[in-house]
Amino acid sequence: MAGFVHLPYLPSQVAALLDQVAGESLLEMHQRADLASMHLDDMIAAIRIGLDAAWSLATD
Repeated sequence: MAGFVHLPYLPSQVAALLDQVAGESLLEMHQRADLASMHLDDMIAAIRIGLDAAWSLATD
């Protein structure tokens, strides 16, 4: 059994990306597809829920 969990950037990482893009003037903001972010506490809660669900399926 295997799984994959994609975690988005932290808000501070997105802020840094936006600063970089603005500084380089290479891409318009609407051309960026990687601006999703989530707070660390929310990511940890989501991982725990996912692990609990996977564990309950694996042990049934």
